[in-house]
Parts: sequence; structure tokens; C-alpha cells
Amino acid sequence: MRTYDQIIKEQEKRGFIERVAIDQTPFLGNGQAHYLPHHHIKKESSTTPNRIVYDCSCRMSSDYPSPNDCLEVGRPLINDLCSIILRFRIHKYGVSTDLEKAFLHVQLHHDDRDFTRFLWLSNPEDPESEFDTYRFKVVPFGATSSPFMLNATLRLHLKNQDFEITEDIGKNLYVGSIISGGAAEENVMQYFRKARAIMSEAKFNLRSWASNSPQLQAAVQEEKNADSNKIVNMLGLSWDLSTDRISFSPKPIDSTLDSGVTKRKVLQCSSRIFDPLGILSPVTIHAKLLMQELWEKNIDWDEPLEATMKDKWSSIVDSLQKASQVTISRQYFPLDNDSDKVQELHTFADASLKAYGAVVYIQYGSHTTFLIAKTRGCTT
Repeated sequence: MRTYDQIIKEQEKRGFIERVAIDQTPFLGNGQAHYLPHHHIKKESSTTPNRIVYDCSCRMSSDYPSPNDCLEVGRPLINDLCSIILRFRIHKYGVSTDLEKAFLHVQLHHDDRDFTRFLWLSNPEDPESEFDTYRFKVVPFGATSSPFMLNATLRLHLKNQDFEITEDIGKNLYVGSIISGGAAEENVMQYFRKARAIMSEAKFNLRSWASNSPQLQAAVQEEKNADSNKIVNMLGLSWDLSTDRISFSPKPIDSTLDSGVTKRKVLQCSSRIFDPLGILSPVTIHAKLLMQELWEKNIDWDEPLEATMKDKWSSIVDSLQKASQVTISRQYFPLDNDSDKVQELHTFADASLKAYGAVVYIQYGSHTTFLIAKTRGCTT
């Protein structure tokens, strides 16, 4: 309760929400306001370990639509995740940073604020105390149109900035994260200074800076603006700054599962492996094929699997756990900077009756490194 109340008070202090007077608090019947339910969640994050989630999909009654029922989603403006990571591996020095509370820096029109109201205890120490009414002054994260509004705002702001790096920021921005880099330390230092200046013009604060550049690391630590982790979360992957290698965020998978092995559990567990580049494709394809087999046999979601299926799942889990320890160099060719050497892409593809896939390697002189892979199961 205390932490919950502190978050709300902090949001009010920073101008993200505002209180609504009692005589301005209409309830059901007049169509002038909507009240959002909310709850607390904990995250594995060094910046926002505790968060309040507002449910914009909840209806106050069967006669009234939810805000998300009424909002236009907008066209997709989010950049391709794989493309950002592929570009990130080109640079000798990588850079990552986050927009602090990105959604909460896009203001909501005054006429629309009453549709984002919510209630909270006037005294969090007393569950029987009266409710205070609040409403958002900014775009709430749970609204279906929020991603479009944030990205449209950022695109417009970057379009109005006359700097060389604005195009780089625009194409390497993924929701609230920017992943880029440079060929020299002076390049990433310049990126650090200009990116902050550009985003601050729109009142966005770039925080949690991380880089394998010693010069940039020293600068952000001095300003207390560095990511506190030595292994940084980078768009769902782990980036070890000291070794400049990329790995998979550890998410243990239990092959036995206390509640039994079911189709639902197989899907939940196999989906925990986040692998946008397809590094684990030779293993993850077996999980896809197992799910396909479970569908073909019309097995219900919560039906315990037979012994043969359990053994297959156990073997897949063992392979996934071993394969998840794989790390790759963030930079494609960290030890060879001869720009005169020819770069070539080599693609290999193969198929069977059960699955097909392709893998791409990049060759630079006498060196070859993995680029990306994709697999699919065959449909019958």
C-alpha cells in the first residue's frame, strides 16, 4: 500500500496526473467520464521495479464500451527489432539508452482527460477511507493508441530537428529505447551529447546510458546517468559491457513442472526464449514441431501429456537450457578493421517434410560470422 501510494503521489508531483474535485465527479449515466481499474506489478528492472497498470480495456458496465473499444490504434510506426540489432552489431562502440517514462511525456488534451479517471484511497493506511479521484494529464500506457501517439510524437519532433544524428535516432528507436553506436569513441561521445540535447527539447530525458566505450562509461557515471548493471538488458537480450558479447536473458525452464506437463505449459515455457536473430533455431524448431504435433492430436490445453510426449519435451528443455548459454560477439568483426576487404553475404537454405529454414553469414576477408536465421514448421 505504501509503495503504491508513493507511486501515485510521485505521478501527481511530476504533473502526470491531477486530482478531480468532488463536485466534478460524474459516475455512470452521463457519458462524460470513465474510471480505470488499476493494479500493481513487479518487474525485473533496475529503473522501474514497481509499476501501476491501468486497464483501459475494462468496461464499467455491459452498456458502456471501454476506452480501448473507442480508440483508433493508428498505423504501426515501431521500427523492426531485428534490423536495429543487426545495425547495432556493425559499430565498434555500441550505445544504448532509454527514454524515461516515455509515454508519460505525451500530453493528453484537456477535453479527453475525464475518460482516464481512477480512484485511490485518501488514506492508504485505512482501507475504509474515502476515495480521491484522479485523472491523467498525459497518455496512459494501457491505452491501445498509446504506442502510435508516442511514436508519432517522437517522429514529428525528430523531423523538426536539423541535426545529422536525428535520422539515426529515428531508425534505431524501439518504443522507449535507442540502440546505436559509432566507429570511434569521439563519435559515441558526440552522439551522447547531441541525442540528449535533441530529446530534451521535447522534455524527454535519456537515461540508463550504457556503452563498451570507456570514455562514454566514465562520462555517464560522472553524471550519474549510467545503467547500474554490468550486463545490460538490450531489447530483450543481455549485453555484457566488459566482454562486448550478447547472450540470452536467463529464464529457467522446468521440464517436469509441478502442475504437470500440458500443451499450455509447453507453449508458455517454449515462448520464454526470446531469440530475434534465430541463434537457437536448431533447437527452438523442435519446440515448434512438438506444439504442431499436439495440435494435430487434438490434445486439450490442460490435458496431461502421455509419456512419449513428456520425454520429447524433457529432451527439448535440456537442449534449450544448454543452448541458452551461447554468447556471440556484439561486433561482427571486432579484431579486423581493414576497410579494403570485401564483405559478402552467404545464405543457406534447406527443407524437410517437417520444417524448413535459412541462415545468413557475413564474410569479411578470411573471417565469417553469423548474421541471422529463420525456421518454420511445415503445415500438413
